[in-house]
Amino acid sequence: MMAGSRTTFVMSKVFGAAVVSAAVALVGSLGAWGILVSTGLLDGRLWVPGLTVLILGRSAAVVAWGVVGTCTVLTTRSQTAAITLILTVPFVAETAVRTLARQVGGTLEGVTRLLPFASIDALVPVPPGSTLFEEPVNSPETACTVVGCFLALLLTASTRRA
Repeated sequence: MMAGSRTTFVMSKVFGAAVVSAAVALVGSLGAWGILVSTGLLDGRLWVPGLTVLILGRSAAVVAWGVVGTCTVLTTRSQTAAITLILTVPFVAETAVRTLARQVGGTLEGVTRLLPFASIDALVPVPPGSTLFEEPVNSPETACTVVGCFLALLLTASTRRA
């Protein structure tokens, strides 16, 4: 192996994915900001603190998804399996579990707040009174902790498997 060790190999892949994901998130966020300014939706007022938090939160979520995807490919050694997992787990499995837990209520609903992709979504702040987005299921601190543990687990699995 040219990288020298599994850890170096995995970390170089993950770092590359994180850099590309961050660049994509930044360009997308700045593009959206440009559209808001040019169409007058900001109405001459620059909502800098809220917009900055939104851009940083969205960028963190995009980077987390990029790292999850990279680690899943390295662990499964199959792009098809990784794409299937990345689309099935958050959009089908977690959604079904969260919906069922919401119907049952109680402790089960609280436990589902610790699901990894729900926590990644919670990294993005929701403007107060927004009708477009659901309120995040976790506080930013809890979301960062859950996402950090989830990524550490994936990085460990990727290093062992690569």
